[in-house]
Amino acid sequence: MKNNGKSKKHIRIFETPDGRKFIKVPCPKEANTDIIVPYEKPVELTEEEESKANALGFDLKRVLTVKRLLSKELGPTAIQKQTGISRSTVNKYKKYLFSKSAKIREKSTKNTVISKSGFSNLLIFSTSGSETTNTYFIIPGLLLLMVVWLIFKIIDHMHQKAKLDHMREYGHLRNLFYRALDYSYLRYPIICNSEKEERYYKDILIHYNNQGRYVASEEYQLSDTSQSHRSRKNNHEQKIRKNNKFDIIQAQERYSQKFREIANKGLLDCLHFPQGPNSIESEKFIRKAIQYLVDNPEPNCNDRSRKKYVEEIAKQHTNQDTKIRPLEISA
Repeated sequence: MKNNGKSKKHIRIFETPDGRKFIKVPCPKEANTDIIVPYEKPVELTEEEESKANALGFDLKRVLTVKRLLSKELGPTAIQKQTGISRSTVNKYKKYLFSKSAKIREKSTKNTVISKSGFSNLLIFSTSGSETTNTYFIIPGLLLLMVVWLIFKIIDHMHQKAKLDHMREYGHLRNLFYRALDYSYLRYPIICNSEKEERYYKDILIHYNNQGRYVASEEYQLSDTSQSHRSRKNNHEQKIRKNNKFDIIQAQERYSQKFREIANKGLLDCLHFPQGPNSIESEKFIRKAIQYLVDNPEPNCNDRSRKKYVEEIAKQHTNQDTKIRPLEISA
């Protein structure tokens, strides 16, 4: 072995050619005999750690003991069993003295300066312990961020306004176009409240070449309530749906296929926001499809409240000169 020539506290350190270091220590079992063991550099507290420990009121001997055991990769539980120092104390030493985040915490707390100016106590973070950032560079930066944020808010407001305008302008066209497709392909029954409505929907189906669709009316009877009339209409519709189930399913498939074809050709571009590249041709196609519905709006629903309906039926069965008089109930 080669003598390195360096010694510390009268301990001779020997270094092998491959860089490993060893020392001679007395053998505990045999007197006047030395043994060679690997050299480990003694762990000591740095000046910074000592100053921190003194400032926090820690025992330097206990701190040094914990540091040496931590360097041997022992955990808090093992240190407690070996020295009697509690695990909470070991974790406290690690947190405030030996952890990497301790320096970061100390730097962030020392270098934060509170400016007592008229700008609501701005927080100024210094780049070093003695130099502070000039306030004149912070205020323009904040103003610039506010201007950028205001520009983005204005752009977003304009976008939302344009979207609402588009919905108001093309929402009615969308509803009419979906109705036109409904009348053209679907086959579920249409149950109306009056013969007037029945004639209207039959004319609609003739125009859209869907005469095979079932249309009927269930008029309000004198003995009906709103609930009983609605129940009678639902029963009528369910009966027709059950008898024509296969035809209704096929019509639904044709409707879906036609809708996909129209969408793939870009004929719905004007209904989207932002509009697609084929929006002009799309609008012409949709307006042509709904023109009949625009020229022939749905008839107004008749008022079917019991009082007015009784008066309407009574007028139909009386002479023109006869007037309806209210019933007089004698006491």
